[in-house]
Order: sequence, then structure tokens, then C-alpha cells
Amino acid sequence: MPGSKQPVYNPDGSYNYAYSIYGSKPNTALAEATIVIFLVVTVAHLVQAVRYRTSYMIPAVLGALFEVIGYAARVLSINNPFNTNLYAVQQLFIVVAPVLVSASQYVILGEIMQSVDPRLAPVRPNLVAKIFVSSDVVSFVVQAAGAALLIVDTSYATTTSHIIVAGLAVQIASFAAFLGLAALYYIRVRRAAIAAADADGEPPSASAGLADYYPSSSSSKPRPPQYATENPAVHPRWPLLFAVLATGAAAVLLRCLYRIVSFGASLSLSEYY
Repeated sequence: MPGSKQPVYNPDGSYNYAYSIYGSKPNTALAEATIVIFLVVTVAHLVQAVRYRTSYMIPAVLGALFEVIGYAARVLSINNPFNTNLYAVQQLFIVVAPVLVSASQYVILGEIMQSVDPRLAPVRPNLVAKIFVSSDVVSFVVQAAGAALLIVDTSYATTTSHIIVAGLAVQIASFAAFLGLAALYYIRVRRAAIAAADADGEPPSASAGLADYYPSSSSSKPRPPQYATENPAVHPRWPLLFAVLATGAAAVLLRCLYRIVSFGASLSLSEYY
């Protein structure tokens, strides 16, 4: 590290990565490829958000942009491994980015609940985002504080890891509750669809939702009132959106678990992590 007695340069003039915060030279090509991937994702989501006026996707767009900034800082940091500010900036943006992505996921689940059948929701759809975003704000502040501390003084690296792990733990608990809520709602909808299909004497389709069994004007069989949706305009392929949402949420949860392990075991100091 700068200011230490360890050699910063090798005899050939190249950086001595063994004494940098990385421990060895990271793979620059992987970081550059990640920049391109997230840049494409950022532009794609931004275009769709503007086209369809989905303001709730703005946090996801910012999250993808944060990844671009974070990995750009990583490339710069790899090329200047003893600049602790660059290292701290990459940690800040890469660690915090998924918090923004998850904010959009909370809103999407609420929109699905409201569109399909809000009466089957475990909590009121308009409260989903408020509850989980509040939790994520706490996680965001804790993780950002940990990364900021690293900028102030790299000697707090161990303390920083503990702070970030605490923030990640809050996010994991919140996300696990979110996934449980989403799963419970989906189960209720599927059961309602099956009950509605039984009333007609026909089996539900593989992707059945309440919209598939909304009573038509020609139907003479009454639906159970507790299962009849109030919104016949629900797109019949909403389970596909739900599956994408669940997959994205599971990926964020997996990332949080991975980060806790990496910080807790100091794996972030090894390229192999």
C-alpha cells in the first residue's frame, strides 16, 4: 500500500500487485466485458421506461448505471492498484447497485397484485413497495457508510467489511420476506384459478391465472364470488412476468449471500472469488 515499506513496483517497472489491496492482478477483460453488458442493459431499460412511461423502472435503470460506473472504476483501479480511492469507488457502486434494482422489483410485484386480484394479496398492493423500500433504505445507508469509510481511511478495511456485511444481512432478511410474500400470492392465485376452473368443470391451463377464468357473458355457470376477479383485462401471460420477477429477485438474493461470504471470508481480496 502507498506509504508502506513494501515495494510498489517490480524490478521491471510494473506494479507489484502482491502488495496491493488485490493481492494479485485481477482480470481486466472480465471487468470490461461486464461494463459492456450492463451498459446495454442500462440503455435497453431506459428506452423501455421512456417508451412505456414506467417511472417505477427508474431505480432499475440507475442500478444498472451504477454497475457500469462501478466496473469502470474497477478497470481504472486495476490499472492503478495503489489508488485506494478508485478501489473504494468501485466497491461503493458495485455493492449498492442491486439495492436500486430491487426497488423496482417491489413496485412490479405490487402492480401484479393490483392487476390480477388485490383481494388475494397478503398485504395491500400499494404497501408492498413502501414496506420493502423502507427496509432497503436502511440497507443502502449501512452499505454506503461502510464503503465511504474505506474512502476515508483504508486502515478500516476490516471494520468496513463488517459494516457492509451488516447492511447485506438486512437486505437478505428483507428480500427473503419479499420472496415469501410473492410466493404466497402466487399460490393463492393458482388455487383460486383451480377453484374457478372446477366451477366450470374444466381443468386449468398450465399458466392459468384468474384472468383465464373470468366469466363470459355466455357462461351459465356462476363463479364462486371469492374467486372471481374484478379485472377481466389482465393479460393472460402475466405468470411469465411473475416468473421473470421471481428469477430476478432470486438473483439479487443469491448475490447478497455471495457478498456476505466474500466479505466475511476476505474472498474479495482474491481474484478467484
